[in-house]
Amino acid sequence: MKIQRYKRVRRILNFYKNNFHISHPYKIVADGTFLKAALDNKINLREQMSVYLGNQECQFFVTECVVRELQSLGAPLKGALSIAREYKSLKCKHPRLLTASQCLHNLAKKDKQEKYFFATQDQILTENLHRIPGKPLLFIKYNAILLEKPTEMSEATKNEQSEAKLNFEGVQKENLQNLLKKNDLLNDKTEIKKKRRKIKGPNPLSCKKKKIKFVPPLSESDAKKRKRKRIKNENSIKKAKFDT
Repeated sequence: MKIQRYKRVRRILNFYKNNFHISHPYKIVADGTFLKAALDNKINLREQMSVYLGNQECQFFVTECVVRELQSLGAPLKGALSIAREYKSLKCKHPRLLTASQCLHNLAKKDKQEKYFFATQDQILTENLHRIPGKPLLFIKYNAILLEKPTEMSEATKNEQSEAKLNFEGVQKENLQNLLKKNDLLNDKTEIKKKRRKIKGPNPLSCKKKKIKFVPPLSESDAKKRKRKRIKNENSIKKAKFDT
């Protein structure tokens, strides 16, 4: 499978997984038109469907109405009937007999838990399924299986769910703020006093002890004080000169 085709399928599957909780094993309900197209295009549904949907396990189903319709159409759909009998048959819960298209449409409207994929070539059934959000559609074209992109209804439902989630989160936040205000927790202005850091002295272990400097004793010659020359004042000098 080409890389672009694989990325497209993975993106669509992620859309249904994230928004409608559809995950593997994928449950695929097929009608007679899809089985006939697979037979005409020589497509092995069990093998190729699994590869196409990301190498995931696939479970195939038909309804009692689909089998009954194929039986009524006779020889032209004998091959499709043979394939249908290999799949698990879902019991129809509607009170009266319906065509295969009506039966699958009815199943899609009531499907809330199983999360079925619907495989069909029937244009009327396809249009009816487009009106129901979260129903992945498979069809055969260009000799290959194709998964239809999400419908406008599915996209709209996704947007509504996202908006509802945002609104719910906003209401929760508002309720929490009201609760905090009620208990005087939101506007609590109590200040926590910070402890003043005391000025610490130097680390005694990192300080070196003061060394005592050894001073040698003075000798007798050094002990005698030098006599200072007596400087006479200016008047004494003048008097001495006058006497001479």
